[in-house]
Amino acid sequence: MLFSIELLFDDETAEGLRRCWRSLATVAESDYMLSHGVYPHVSLSVFEADDPSMAEEAFAGCAGKIVSFQLEARGVGSFSEEREVVFIGFSLSERLFSAHEVCAQSLSKLGIVPFPYYRKDAWKPHCTLAMNFPSSRQKEVQAAASACELHLPYRVSDLALVAFPPTRLLAQERIADR
Repeated sequence: MLFSIELLFDDETAEGLRRCWRSLATVAESDYMLSHGVYPHVSLSVFEADDPSMAEEAFAGCAGKIVSFQLEARGVGSFSEEREVVFIGFSLSERLFSAHEVCAQSLSKLGIVPFPYYRKDAWKPHCTLAMNFPSSRQKEVQAAASACELHLPYRVSDLALVAFPPTRLLAQERIADR
C-alpha cells in the first residue's frame, strides 16, 4: 500500500490551489487532482508499507515535532524525468528542511525507506498542479499553470497521513504555531 506524509495548507492557500486545478483540468485534459480527492499539499515522504499501522506509527513519530511556517514559492516547473507533471516548487527553508528531516528520521527508525525522489539528496519540495495528462499537452499545461493566480500565502497548517490511490486521509494533526 502507498502512503505519504504531507504538509497541508491553510484554507486560503488550499482554495487558491484548487482554483488552479479547476482551471488546468480543461487544458490538461485531466482532472486527476480533483477527481482523486487530492488535498493541496507538499509531500515530505512517499513510501510503501504492507501494514497500515507502520504508516500510522511513522506519522506519530512526526506529530508534534513540526511547527507552522510559510513556504516561499519558486515558480512553476516540471520534472525532467516525469513530463506529465506540472507543479509549483518551493524554496528549501530551514523549517521545511527540518520538517523533512523529522519525517525521514521517523521512517528510518521503523526501517521504512522512502521512494528515491523523497530522499534528502533528491527531494524537490513542490505542490502538484496537474498530472497524468497527455505528454503532447506539456507546454500548454505549463503555460496555463504559469498564468494561474499563484500569489498565495502558502501557510502550512496541518500534517497528514494519506493512503493512495484513491486518496484517503488516515490521520491529520494541526501544526502548532511557535
